[in-house]
Amino acid sequence: MRALLTVLLVTVVASCGSDDHGAVLLHLNQRSADLSLPDTYGSSATGVGHPSDGQLLFAATSNQGVLSVLVAMPIHDGDSIALSSGERIHFQLGAAEWDNQGGTVYIISAEPAIIGLVAVPMVARPGVATGSFVFDGNGTFRCSDRDDTDCTRTNQ
Repeated sequence: MRALLTVLLVTVVASCGSDDHGAVLLHLNQRSADLSLPDTYGSSATGVGHPSDGQLLFAATSNQGVLSVLVAMPIHDGDSIALSSGERIHFQLGAAEWDNQGGTVYIISAEPAIIGLVAVPMVARPGVATGSFVFDGNGTFRCSDRDDTDCTRTNQ
């Protein structure tokens, strides 16, 4: 499953053209002392994909790392999605990787897709990273298919 999500993530973000809009700005709060990441994560290369029926993958990439957020469909304006621990939110910088341990995804808008990460604790994957932090912030994600202006509402 991890390999499939990685391939889809690369495909979603790579399909965004130069005229696409999308931006993510997240704050890395409550960083542990052993963490050497910057205070913020930013990306202007974003996309939305469908890794499997009934799921949406929000993806962002930049020289500051790769972010993926996986949520169940459908989504609606104002939805608040409580996350359990696991691989719903994944962040990678080089070989270092972190996964969420709870937190909330807030759907500000379904189209265009604007989501907020609210107090999402991120912990290092054993053996590949150290440290922990809390993601807070928002992102606007564009449909990877420019002709599909309603990609987040499929299967409603």
